[in-house]
Amino acid sequence: MAFNIIPSCVGEIQELSLIEEESVIRLFNFLTTEIPEIQNPFAFDVTKPLTVKVTRKIFNRFTKRELKSLLMPGSKLSILWGEGSRGGNGENNKGLLFEVELHDDLVQYKHHQMAGNFRNPDFVDEFSQEYKLDEATRIVVRSMGALNQSRPLIFEDGDVFLKQRNPDIGSTITDLDVIRNDEIVHISAKFGSSATLFNAGITSFFPPDEIQNGHIVNEYGNIIFDLFGIDNGRFCEVFDSYDPRGPKVKMKNPYDIDYTTDRIDLHKVQTLIKTGIGCGYHMVHKAGTKAGNIKHFTLTEEALHQGSWPYSVVVKYPKNNSKRISIGVETEKFDLTIIMRDSGGQTHYPQKLSSSYKMK
Repeated sequence: MAFNIIPSCVGEIQELSLIEEESVIRLFNFLTTEIPEIQNPFAFDVTKPLTVKVTRKIFNRFTKRELKSLLMPGSKLSILWGEGSRGGNGENNKGLLFEVELHDDLVQYKHHQMAGNFRNPDFVDEFSQEYKLDEATRIVVRSMGALNQSRPLIFEDGDVFLKQRNPDIGSTITDLDVIRNDEIVHISAKFGSSATLFNAGITSFFPPDEIQNGHIVNEYGNIIFDLFGIDNGRFCEVFDSYDPRGPKVKMKNPYDIDYTTDRIDLHKVQTLIKTGIGCGYHMVHKAGTKAGNIKHFTLTEEALHQGSWPYSVVVKYPKNNSKRISIGVETEKFDLTIIMRDSGGQTHYPQKLSSSYKMK
């Protein structure tokens, strides 16, 4: 078995009939009150009723001893740090481990400067030089445990953007904060060959009946079409013709590629990209497990503007039996993939507009 039970309220905890239910509820109420952005701090394994895994997102806020002091007198509940099976946030979540690595490296620098024992020495050297940490009289490293916050698509004055026009989102997406004297440097840590930028809902913009009729009438759906140069009829054909029982044949060239760069307003594409990437933080991306495989830079407003200009946009229509359309966007700093797809396999109609990137 695994720690795959993730309760999000007291009622769900009570349904588990835990031996230490009262202690668990006391701890749950305390944590969700003290850190309201974390509403599911626990993971349980039904075969281990006296053990709870508490999310590592709070490991810098409370010690195990402090958490145990909140339990009922004589409680035998064992507290472990861990994510359990949180849809990719369990033991296979190398992204979370990378955050911990960076945190530990920067703490090592605080105490030993470049004589520390680092997992990512090149990054520490370059980062410390950029921010002149050797001249700082005070260095504090905080793990912020950033959550994936909802950033819906907003349609305003002909533009499409995520949640807010202001791209300064460093304080809301930070994984680590480094305080140098009185200056705060927000760090967003990403791991993997590509990293997610956003995942916005689009279900209401593409009603199934309109897809079945072969033409989207919805105003916002058509704004998205115009944004990337997507053909209305081809879009409907892709999603309406999908057969979940149909063959999935591997093809050497699985897409019909439409180069739309010259037919669309690139300023509007940049508006969406700028709010997706954001600024006001230091981006750190480790593409793999090999040492030194890290790219990083500070995303100021100027760097964001320069690095987000789309000089190439293509729309990829699948030739195969598929329920997604991909948009490729190239900028000076990023290769972005934007996908219109269903969510979770419950339907074959588009529900999400999601984006990932590779740093150049």
